[in-house]
Amino acid sequence: MLRGELSRQGILYRESDYFILRVPMPYNMSNNNAYLIETSDGWAAIDVGVDLPANREMWRMALKEVGIPFSYISKIYATHCHPDHLGAAGWLQSRSGAPVFLLEQEIQRAKRFIFMGPDFEADYFMAIKEETDRHGFPEHIRKDLITDWHRQVAPLYPQPAEILPLKEGQTVDLAGDDFQVIQAPGHADGQFILWSPRRRHLFSADVLADSYLHFSDWPNTLLENPLGSFLKVIDRLQTLGDIVVFPGHGPSFTDLGVRLTKLRRLHERRMEKILAGVKKPATAGEIYSPRTDLPDQVHLHRLVLGETLGYLTYLADQGYLARDYERGQVLFGPLV
Repeated sequence: MLRGELSRQGILYRESDYFILRVPMPYNMSNNNAYLIETSDGWAAIDVGVDLPANREMWRMALKEVGIPFSYISKIYATHCHPDHLGAAGWLQSRSGAPVFLLEQEIQRAKRFIFMGPDFEADYFMAIKEETDRHGFPEHIRKDLITDWHRQVAPLYPQPAEILPLKEGQTVDLAGDDFQVIQAPGHADGQFILWSPRRRHLFSADVLADSYLHFSDWPNTLLENPLGSFLKVIDRLQTLGDIVVFPGHGPSFTDLGVRLTKLRRLHERRMEKILAGVKKPATAGEIYSPRTDLPDQVHLHRLVLGETLGYLTYLADQGYLARDYERGQVLFGPLV
């Protein structure tokens, strides 16, 4: 039984054979789940949280309560390259010597949009310029986004010294069982989830959580149809039946099918609203309507525009909207 400050506060607890650490986040979501699991060859850490001094101290306290040194950690898995999942991996690697694992596609995305050199703002501008131009992302918001990405976001997940690739279909050992690596694109191009058919346990990363999570990481994406990719993930997970799900945020749950059905219906309702609102050819930047009741407006703009673009692209691919190209921009409009 765990006995220590973190366990008394409910921050560190054990469920099944997994130690779960609720790591605080500097966002509107309260925390994310970091997992510490024994394997046949040391211990594995999954999704280690944002790189902040308070989180580093939390990891020190957690390992002390579990009763292992940093050197026992032999593998660090980041289900995708977001600060709350990859953030402290570089620091944890420096303490443990363990390699960091990302899906191959996510390593490539990180090199293009996240792991920049000394000319970060100029390099990031070039990485997103064409995409933001052709979809009508407002120039003044793009400028603020680039500055914020450089100064506020990128420092939360520095590049680890060693990153090794995972592949779809590969298996990893967790608690003495084989878990299959399954790519789950949308929220991030190379997001992966981990599934044990024997245990009927799923580590679902950010496919589902206790609150809504965006299905597109625009403009930091190479996915042509992120909603289509995400809906395929939903369909695949619907076939799993009765299982226990360990998400990236929030408590574990067993009603996967119900949650997936609600999520699909949510996207269908939003698509219907967007389809009804398209009266003439326009860019996604002209069509989107950012919510104003949430904080972090710079990233809210990119995510809401990205999801609007995702809905428009899906509707055009399904034959419900026309898609044309004019002076380097993509226009979506009613069918003639």
